[in-house]
Amino acid sequence: MNFRTTTGALVPRAGRVMLLALLALHGLLAQLDPVVRADDRAADSDAASPRRPNIVILMADDLGVGEVGCYGQARIRTPSIDRLASEGMRFLQAYAGSPVCAPSRCVLLTGRHAGHAFIRNNSESGGWERDAPEGQRPLPADETTLAERLKASGYATGAFGKWGLGGPGSTGHPCYQGFDTFYGYLCQRVAHNYYPTHLWRNHDVDILGNTWFRSHQKLTEPLADRAAYDERFAGPVYAPDRIVEQALAF
Repeated sequence: MNFRTTTGALVPRAGRVMLLALLALHGLLAQLDPVVRADDRAADSDAASPRRPNIVILMADDLGVGEVGCYGQARIRTPSIDRLASEGMRFLQAYAGSPVCAPSRCVLLTGRHAGHAFIRNNSESGGWERDAPEGQRPLPADETTLAERLKASGYATGAFGKWGLGGPGSTGHPCYQGFDTFYGYLCQRVAHNYYPTHLWRNHDVDILGNTWFRSHQKLTEPLADRAAYDERFAGPVYAPDRIVEQALAF
């Protein structure tokens, strides 16, 4: 698989994770989750050398090319994404690693072809009830990720948002896969709710004070207005805002 850029040049498909990092360094990769910053405290840093660039990779689930303004969509405003495109580079031919959530993230983080990746589907560790175990099939301990390669080069690494590649205590936990800092949803099922009861800060639970309700439940009666909806399904902490705050503070 190749990428064609707006300059017309073909960029070969990433065969190794370091090529993915190089693409990010040059502004070619714009896909929620991993955020990386340069670590000035790296032992091998040279004060006389130029500061290495920060790397930010945004990955959005279920966002198609026809849903953003920079590719001609005119019905929904996407000004922030459009600005990123105008200041950087747009792919004219590019593909996600997989049409499903967890495998696509696995491909991005490992640089593997989907046929060679360990995560092939959204296998669950539990159900939708409150006491169900969190997490999906975890990345194995011996996997090499983009974050691990960047850490080896002196970067501090962080991931914010939805993980979905291993639950609490598993080998796939982001802190075991090269990330110094994680804040967000470890489990994709919990991420089906903007007002979850909790998020994860590394290995610790951050209790948000929202009331639990089962995601995807069917309404037994119509809701009269927005206030009635908010009373049942909203809470004091809107998780996306909290996650963005943590990412900006990184």
